[in-house]
Amino acid sequence: MVTALVTILVTVFGLVAGWLSAHLVHSYVEEADTEIAVRVDPTCSHCEASIALGDTAPPRWWLRRTMCPLCNHRLAWTWIAVQLAVPVGSLAMLAAWGPNLVLIPFLWLVPVLVVAAVVDARLMLIPRRVAWIGAGVGAALIAVVSVIGGEPGAIKSALVGGAAYFGFLFVMSMISPRAMGFGDVRFSLILGLYLGWISVLLPAVGLFVACILGVVLGLGVRIGSRGQQRHFPFGPGLALGTLIVIAFHEPILSRLIVT
Repeated sequence: MVTALVTILVTVFGLVAGWLSAHLVHSYVEEADTEIAVRVDPTCSHCEASIALGDTAPPRWWLRRTMCPLCNHRLAWTWIAVQLAVPVGSLAMLAAWGPNLVLIPFLWLVPVLVVAAVVDARLMLIPRRVAWIGAGVGAALIAVVSVIGGEPGAIKSALVGGAAYFGFLFVMSMISPRAMGFGDVRFSLILGLYLGWISVLLPAVGLFVACILGVVLGLGVRIGSRGQQRHFPFGPGLALGTLIVIAFHEPILSRLIVT
């Protein structure tokens, strides 16, 4: 009974968070000549009409076949992708952790990762506010849940993981700024915090998986653009790699510890 109720609540949370996240994702544009993501009113790519938050509210908007309310053209596929990715990711976190207090910080993590990944895919930029606010709120939730759960030592593990992940990508960005943008470095802080909170071994695993996914996604971009697009964002690989490692943390850790 409790599990069913929590599943419903997590699903509702995911749908609402996905709805808000999709609007946030499409409100970011690149400021001219600055390589900085700034917020504006999201618009339809066909008629350039402003898209209000209520225009894309699920499930009503889904019944309208994800159309623009003014010109009746479908909005970009990233709108519905974000709205679906957040509840799916939230349910994956529920499956990984069960209906426990520890689930709460991970429910915050999912929309942060989705927003950062999709904005990066669209603009080749990860907004500073998404990275810093995401990490700040995530760290606070981790600290509170650790203390309430009687494991304050886990906070140190999270901080070590965050520092290690951030530090490694920072060094890589100094060595090769073109290959590693500083947005990825900022983004790595929240990834390391969460992976380190589970185990100090997992930030390295998360980075390894992210690199593999980055290569795969990069090849897909090159093939899809017929070699025209040489650069590709690393944020989606970082985000997806982190979610995969968190979702399968138990078999990964059991394998690492045994070996």
